[in-house]
Amino acid sequence: GNGVDGMLSRLESGEINSVDESGWFYHRSIWIDLTNDGRQSVLTARAKRPSISMRTEEKSLRSLDSPTTSLKTEAQLVWLERPKPFRIDELTGTPLDKDGLVFDPFSPKHTPWKVRVLEDGPDVMFSVADMDTTDDTIEVFASQFFSKKLTMHSIRRGVEPVIVFTRTIDNRCGASFSSILANLDMT
Repeated sequence: GNGVDGMLSRLESGEINSVDESGWFYHRSIWIDLTNDGRQSVLTARAKRPSISMRTEEKSLRSLDSPTTSLKTEAQLVWLERPKPFRIDELTGTPLDKDGLVFDPFSPKHTPWKVRVLEDGPDVMFSVADMDTTDDTIEVFASQFFSKKLTMHSIRRGVEPVIVFTRTIDNRCGASFSSILANLDMT
């Protein structure tokens, strides 16, 4: 289908993957304009973990894929960049393709979208906030399940969005799955 879930399920299944992009599983995804040009792209967290199984005494397979094992897990905060239309019709404001037809960013000729890794680390859930509305950044608070920490990543919006700084907020929280932003001070 069209939308974040449809795009990510096509990535996970390999339908629109290159070899380099296979094996990732995706978690939280949101629509967001990181380029300040009105295009809603996808910001997502993903992970890749090798699968190791071993035979137990009962000769059944037991998976060792848990956050407490020492398997190397790759994790990334990724921006899937929505393609730009060839041009905008001056009379109607309609985005158009090279052939003059209405531009569809989900059509096969415009997929896969460019996959841009913003940062290593975030793997499952995250929340987004604009902690300083006077600057050109947004902040991503990432619950890192496999590396067992909570981090903040500040992304500068623009033509080429980039992480300008990262902070570890808590590295003793254990395998965290989610975080919620809240003002507990109420001031």
